[in-house]
Amino acid sequence: MASQKLAKEDLSNLLVEKHENFIKEYRREYDILDRLFVLKEKKEQLGYWVDESKTNPAQHEKYLQAMKNAENELSSLAAELKSIKETSPRSYGPAESDQKARHKWLKAQITAQEEAKTYWTNKIKEIAEAKNPKKEEKASQSSVSEAHKKMRKAAKKPKKIMKAAKGGKKKPSPAP
Repeated sequence: MASQKLAKEDLSNLLVEKHENFIKEYRREYDILDRLFVLKEKKEQLGYWVDESKTNPAQHEKYLQAMKNAENELSSLAAELKSIKETSPRSYGPAESDQKARHKWLKAQITAQEEAKTYWTNKIKEIAEAKNPKKEEKASQSSVSEAHKKMRKAAKKPKKIMKAAKGGKKKPSPAP
């Protein structure tokens, strides 16, 4: 395989894209695990409320329906998580069977990938600025020349006033 020579900017763009893909992949699994934890707690709470509401049929039915909805969502999320595991098998990080450790690890990976993405995004900006130093130089030169023009104008004004005073003419009165 022949090696390709990439420009620094192209390589940086590819690295940003790589980190975005990792973030997307990790975020998807992280969000599913996050929702699973919430639903498990909700199911436990609803189970308690179902037991306590047996004397109130309307309330009892409401809690049973909410529990059924939570179970349906739990099973669909579990199927989605299984699909993720099957489509992109990974041998890194904690095992999928330890969901809490996996959740914590995914959060750390997302943070690390976001930091790396930020680094390479800033590197792209640095490369672009290094390619176009002329714009910055022109801007600084124009600001210097503007300041120089203002100083020259300011220096000319007192001379006019002095000439007017020597010639016997009145000094112009300051504008109100």
